[in-house]
Amino acid sequence: MVAFKKLSVLLFACGINVFSFGQVTVRVQVRDSVTRMPLSYSSVYLAGKKNKGGITDSLGRVILKEVPEGNYTLRASYSGFEASERVFLLKKDTTFLLLLKPLENLLGEIVVKGGDAILENKPDRSVMTIGPANKGQRISKALAGFPFITVAGNNVLINGKANYKIYRDGMPSNLTINDLNTLPVNQVEKIEVIYYPSIRYESDAEQIINIVSKKDEIFQGGDVWSRLGWRSGAGLNNSGTGTNLSKLNGKVNSNLSLLLFRDHTRSGNHTDYRVGENTSEMESESLTANDLLRLTLSEDFKLKNKQTLSLGASGSLGINNSDTRFTPADNPETLVNTESSRYELNLNGNYYKALKKTDKMFFSNLLKYAVTPEKYTLNREGDLTLNRNDTRSTQLVSRLDFELPRGKGTTWELGGGLTYRKYFQEIMLSEINGPDNSYHQKVINGYGSLTKQLGKWYTITGLKLEGTQNKISGDTTLNRINVIPRVFVSRPLSEKNSLSLSYTRKIWRPGPALVSIFRDNSNPLFVNTGNRHLGIGLTDMLSLRDSWSLGKTYLSINYSLAHSKDAMGTHRAAGEDNRIVTSFVNISNILSHELAYSLNTSFGNKKLVFFSNGGIQRIRYSYTGDKNRGWERRINLGFESTQVSHFTFSGFYSLVGNTVTLQGETGNSHYMNFEALYKAGKKSQITLRSQNPVMNAIKTRRSLSGPSFAIREESYYRGRTVELSYVYSFGKVKKVRKSTRDIQVDDLREAE
Repeated sequence: MVAFKKLSVLLFACGINVFSFGQVTVRVQVRDSVTRMPLSYSSVYLAGKKNKGGITDSLGRVILKEVPEGNYTLRASYSGFEASERVFLLKKDTTFLLLLKPLENLLGEIVVKGGDAILENKPDRSVMTIGPANKGQRISKALAGFPFITVAGNNVLINGKANYKIYRDGMPSNLTINDLNTLPVNQVEKIEVIYYPSIRYESDAEQIINIVSKKDEIFQGGDVWSRLGWRSGAGLNNSGTGTNLSKLNGKVNSNLSLLLFRDHTRSGNHTDYRVGENTSEMESESLTANDLLRLTLSEDFKLKNKQTLSLGASGSLGINNSDTRFTPADNPETLVNTESSRYELNLNGNYYKALKKTDKMFFSNLLKYAVTPEKYTLNREGDLTLNRNDTRSTQLVSRLDFELPRGKGTTWELGGGLTYRKYFQEIMLSEINGPDNSYHQKVINGYGSLTKQLGKWYTITGLKLEGTQNKISGDTTLNRINVIPRVFVSRPLSEKNSLSLSYTRKIWRPGPALVSIFRDNSNPLFVNTGNRHLGIGLTDMLSLRDSWSLGKTYLSINYSLAHSKDAMGTHRAAGEDNRIVTSFVNISNILSHELAYSLNTSFGNKKLVFFSNGGIQRIRYSYTGDKNRGWERRINLGFESTQVSHFTFSGFYSLVGNTVTLQGETGNSHYMNFEALYKAGKKSQITLRSQNPVMNAIKTRRSLSGPSFAIREESYYRGRTVELSYVYSFGKVKKVRKSTRDIQVDDLREAE
């Protein structure tokens, strides 16, 4: 004991403290909260009993040694980022991970739009955080704030196309474009538009719109809306009323939506044709009325341990009535009345769980059941013929997905799913029961996807194995396994310019209408017939995209090359009764290449916004030795002007012209839309819209030629409309439920 005391005195005299048991080591790593990349040479400062500081190395790390136990404040800062602080009690060696948020005015990828609405552009997607400036908007209107998205009338186009799926909270949903046009953004926290989806998403969709619901807000209210429209030559157009009600308390969120809708359209056609040796012409005119009643209810439950359960149900009744008059020059006049209705029930159950650290699990289930009775009554010179085609369909989609971030810009996605579709047709032709038709389809898949950021390179690679089984009554069963790869690579060339390359494979599967044996004989000139032997088609696409962000201007130029094998096409030929028979076939090869652009620019603090997108596409068909070539041209032009804080005026024009079908088709179509919106106070807004105000009849011309027939056709529909709508919003956010907790040291621990 005496010897130990002497040794201690000797070590103390040498400046060595053997009683430093109350000192610990603090390790800190600083990263970008958006990209998760390390921030080299960040400043780190520790304030407490003993102040210490340092600069991070090339990996964003710094070690602070010999820190006495006690209460401390840890602060990290870096140029162009918001500083981050942590207050904690230090008792042992600890590792901290500090995430710094980029400053909005210094990061070119983040654009502040309209108050608190923030748009963040990432290599594969854009994300908008909904703010007060979006109050009273519909979801589709908020989408207009994204670059490369066009919202015109009832349509939402992404890069000029409408091939997308709508997700809710990262899981498949039954939402449609009609829901986006009627649901308000007060139920939405964020909207994601994924321009380059990973292999996790459906292989037949080019883009994904993901609606992220609010979870923590306390709100009770909603809106009531009404719309009255008129179409020239047809009557009521796009008219209806509805309400959206919400009750959010942070633990149970309830939403109810009711819609009542009516729409009338009038169209016509003049056809000059030659079938075999017969040459003649025909006029036709049709008036169609559509009615829709839909009720939707959803409940979101916030459970313990970072779990969420979402349940939803929607029911709809749609009624369609159409009267068509066919007047051939040398045949009796035919009157056709078509009555159809659709009863549909949708159920969904989604479960979400946050696993350890940042891992996530999604389990989603969708069930859709529909009954569609159709009745065709033909009156030709007093001879009545009745055909019926009653369809019952069931669809089940079940998926299990895991999202596994692994730090250093790495995220894994793993999962799989089952899709089951069943259709049954009960057919009655001319008062005689025809053969019934049933169609079963099963799709089972499993996938793996890796997202990786390596310096300036951003990559997504994935692979999916998918098995499809189609079974048609009275015919053979089609079984097929497909390998679906997907690759996306992006790299910024400068602060304003980035280049991306993607490879995708999409699957086309025949639907029940294409394999149905039901023949619609109402048209004296055309008759369609299904093909039970239709197979599955594959399309491989390689795309190169050059994107520019020039202040308030976004420009994207995209070139794509696509090759389709066994894709669906149409084959027309003259029949024995001087009618043109259209059948569906698997074309052996289709080769196409396209050059497209998308442009958004704004002036005067975004009070005047111009947008345009379009492209040219060349397609070459190869089928049974025939080769057909042609060009498709499209252009969309639009603008939105905010004159004062309460008034907005917008316009849109679309032109599509093409010279492509299997037989060689030419045609063009036009569309115009003008809209004026007035905010009548904080709770009300009035919208006046007119479609095609200077074009009463929208005409499309085409020419078809094939074996033993030739057609020149001019079709039109009454496109001039006027609509007036009113929306009244009520309720307010009472308070925001803060879902915060004390930060424990172990929560920030990172494995060394």
